[in-house]
Amino acid sequence: MNNFSLFNRFLHKLSYKLFGKGKVFIGDIDHYPYPIEVKGNCFGGQNIKYVALPGQMCTSITKNGKIVEDEITYFSIHRNIPLYKVIYSDGSEILTSPVNTILIMSDDKWERANLIDMSIVGKVSPGFSDGSIIYKKVVEVINTHKKVDMYDVSLKNETTFLTDSDIFVFDTVSVHVPISDKAVKNAKNMMPSMSLIEEETGKIKAFPDHSAVAGLHILSKTEDGLNRINSVLPDGHKATGILDKNKIKNIISNVAKDSEPVAAKVANKLRELGDNHAYKSGFSLSLSDIEPLQDIKQEAIDKAIKKLKYVDPGDSVKIEQIYQSIIADTDKKVLERMKNSKGNIPVMLNSRARGSMSQFRDIIVSPIAIASKEISKKPIKHAYSEGLSPAEYWKSAHGARRGVIGRAQETALPGALGKELLSTTNTLITRGDKPDSLRSIELPLDNTDDVLDRYTARDIRDDDNRTVVKKDTLINPDIIQKLLKKDIKNVRVYTPLGSSNIDGTIPSVAYGINKYKEIPEDGYPVGAISAFGLVEPLYTGSMQKFHTGSAIEDQAAGYPRLKQLLELTSSTTERKKLPSEATLSTVSGEVESIENDDLGGHNVTIGGKKHYVLPANKLKIKVGDSVGRGDSLSTGPIQPKDLAKLKSIESAQKYMVDEIRKVIPELRRRNAEVIVEGLTRYGKIIDPGDTEYLPGDIDLVNNINAKNTEFDDNPASFEYLFRGVNTLPQETQSWLSKLNFRNLKRVFQKDLITGAEADIHGPEPIPGLAYGVEFGKGKKGHY
Repeated sequence: MNNFSLFNRFLHKLSYKLFGKGKVFIGDIDHYPYPIEVKGNCFGGQNIKYVALPGQMCTSITKNGKIVEDEITYFSIHRNIPLYKVIYSDGSEILTSPVNTILIMSDDKWERANLIDMSIVGKVSPGFSDGSIIYKKVVEVINTHKKVDMYDVSLKNETTFLTDSDIFVFDTVSVHVPISDKAVKNAKNMMPSMSLIEEETGKIKAFPDHSAVAGLHILSKTEDGLNRINSVLPDGHKATGILDKNKIKNIISNVAKDSEPVAAKVANKLRELGDNHAYKSGFSLSLSDIEPLQDIKQEAIDKAIKKLKYVDPGDSVKIEQIYQSIIADTDKKVLERMKNSKGNIPVMLNSRARGSMSQFRDIIVSPIAIASKEISKKPIKHAYSEGLSPAEYWKSAHGARRGVIGRAQETALPGALGKELLSTTNTLITRGDKPDSLRSIELPLDNTDDVLDRYTARDIRDDDNRTVVKKDTLINPDIIQKLLKKDIKNVRVYTPLGSSNIDGTIPSVAYGINKYKEIPEDGYPVGAISAFGLVEPLYTGSMQKFHTGSAIEDQAAGYPRLKQLLELTSSTTERKKLPSEATLSTVSGEVESIENDDLGGHNVTIGGKKHYVLPANKLKIKVGDSVGRGDSLSTGPIQPKDLAKLKSIESAQKYMVDEIRKVIPELRRRNAEVIVEGLTRYGKIIDPGDTEYLPGDIDLVNNINAKNTEFDDNPASFEYLFRGVNTLPQETQSWLSKLNFRNLKRVFQKDLITGAEADIHGPEPIPGLAYGVEFGKGKKGHY
């Protein structure tokens, strides 16, 4: 945009501000600075939505042919949109997005045009002229082959322009409630008293907290108090030593493994005992309890000033590393000091009854540093208990504001991702048979949660070739101890990966036993359980940042990486590079040479084939190393699709499971396997051979393989379909289920043309709910 255009925009905006009249560029709409929604669009860019400041009006044409003026409520920026030019019969022209912006008359009704898929030349479109509507014909549509940022607004009251044939198709919401008697029973079983242990993480749900923990901590310091605690604990689970929150949770978890009903009673008795003792002992916190630790604080501040003295102010990475090192050392010293101190602050900190380490440090030492785009070289020199200088208050207030704003944004984003994930995995339910497609994987015994509650896929033998554990045996703690005594390091177990039945269900034996210690019955929702276990920690992570005021050591990159993994790619047609993507070897052979380039990257030659490693990535190989096809040559994230193409689908699935576990370590491995299976079990037909498929058809890979057995001479060929949670449901589910997702008009149009159907008694809940009267009457495990 040239300077003259910018000056014109300034004059228009000034006139609008002063007199309330005139035209203003839509990109100048006043809005709150922080977006309420950020999501990808179908063109590979982002849609960013803001709340508009009140009092701004907009004139628009409705689909009923009326001119209305209404208040603007939201303002949106759409990045990376293809730019089209529409030329009219009167010589006027507009620049526009290809979809949902041009109204045209078709079959005596107004509809939004799709400039990519339909011809609108010769059709009538409305426009403004001197405050009234005029109608003019389209004479030409030109694709400029450019991509730009575009804008739009939403209005407060006038919403008819959001409808299509009197059906509202935007801003949909889905509500899931228990309907059948069985669903109500399942909902009651979700209460902590009915199920203390989370199936997806194996962790305890309900336990004493806050004042109860403080009371139990104080009690456990004396022999008499410890005896009172042990009087409510069953044999084999007695407490020893001083208790804190983690030790109390471990005791209840161990009791729950024997009997969850007993554990629920124990948890209540411990809570009552702890609360009563905290009350009777007068445990509370006052200002007199909060004394700053001046010596520890001064040592940390002096060290920070000394180490940061010669660091470039623009080197935020180095500054952050120095602060993190000092903060870690300071926290260690605070914990050591508090271990043998008396008072209420030491009780709270040592018992873990309330608050995090960073909160205690802020109060009695100093925040030291707060995360921001430009981290200051000047540390915060005072604790909250001393009072902050105006400059220090401003720094810490930035962290508090960031935490509050982050809470709103970072709980909304995991929520959106959770809905996409649930839409993808809600068809993953169990079935009790043992199909030919059942797969297995070998896992190490060093992480017992990975193999616990699963079934062995073959006989396990010792060094003398004697059978220690037979095939199809449920692995419990006793079995694990038995294997460890025999010095057996690994065990092969059944897995959901690659084991889907041809109807899309997961074999129960591939999953293992559920939280009720039973093999799952037909229809058990392992997909929904796994999805919740994946997304729930993201909520608690964002809330933790809110409560810690965005302290420098409390930053986490969990959500962006998880979104990256679950979406696989942002486009159904184009391969999008990941930031700092790893380089994979396209051949097997020896590393012949490694050459540096001027940008800091590396040219790696393997078997005569050159590979480029990005400057931001570190090499994982050296000259002379042997590498296999698909091996990673550098650090950085990997496209699972590339790994499947160069190595195998099993390698891609294992990589995804491992990466998900890195982000959400509390999620059990088998639940991560369920999610990855849901994302990677589909294939797209390339050549149908003699089968009844058509090119482009999408089906379960195991179903394609089963049909191919009938056509050995000329089977169908396919490629694995790598679609993320943001697009997969629209490729694989019924048309009614798709209406619970997005792109509703496109779904209507496409599925209407193809005559799509939805099974009201299938594994998808939406068709059954939509039809209503037949809900729950399907075969066992279906709706």
